[in-house]
Amino acid sequence: MIPGVPILLYHRILPGAGGGADPGRAVYADQLARDLTRLRDAGWRCLSAVTAAELNLAGRRAHRTFALTFDDGCHDFANLAHPILMDLGFTATVFVVTDRIGGRADWGDLCGTPLLDAATIRELAGDGIRFGSHGHTHARLPECGDSELENELRVSRGILEGVMGSAITEIAWPYGATDDRTRRAARAAGYDVGFGVAGAGSLFTRIRAVLRPSRRLPLAVPRREVRGGDSAWRRRLRMGRADGLFVTARKTCLPSGGGT
Repeated sequence: MIPGVPILLYHRILPGAGGGADPGRAVYADQLARDLTRLRDAGWRCLSAVTAAELNLAGRRAHRTFALTFDDGCHDFANLAHPILMDLGFTATVFVVTDRIGGRADWGDLCGTPLLDAATIRELAGDGIRFGSHGHTHARLPECGDSELENELRVSRGILEGVMGSAITEIAWPYGATDDRTRRAARAAGYDVGFGVAGAGSLFTRIRAVLRPSRRLPLAVPRREVRGGDSAWRRRLRMGRADGLFVTARKTCLPSGGGT
């Protein structure tokens, strides 16, 4: 059974089908198109991430619905993912690192990756794409001192509101890392909804997430990360019951007589 409204997390989208190359955490555009087309053809609807979060926090379900999020604000979202979403009538929320708008990523395996500029962000917003904060510098926020944490949250929100010309109330935690202190600071900085990554954090954090449901943590709404390099069993382990989103769609879309 698929839990609540699944909120999916993507990072970088790569061109083409890959020719057998392992994309790691990225997803090839052809695979993204195939997966999302199957969902559309199977009758699934794409909600905004904040709407999905509200339903999940309230413990409510919406039949055959899901949400899409993209972290880091990679420019390939505009070139590769956005056209697919437009063709299918889907939407997404993109979380941006504001100190790197128009520049290149300098963290993790995204080092050197071009990022969205302000003009492109505004164009995408005009097409219905939502935006939220991913911190100011992509720092691991629980490790920041109080003044640095406040700067990461408030400066990021202020810059993005200046780009968008509208209020920004959503944040996705860099590295999925959050704790009670960062959530209190985010609330004080004006954020209403925060998105984490299911399975991220310490063992204590993961156990508490099971004992303390997400409906009581509006600034730690879990998402399931989709990685193109995962085998079927690793994807199932990473996505948990949300993996049924793709399994159900693929079964529904099989032609009569079966197939693979």
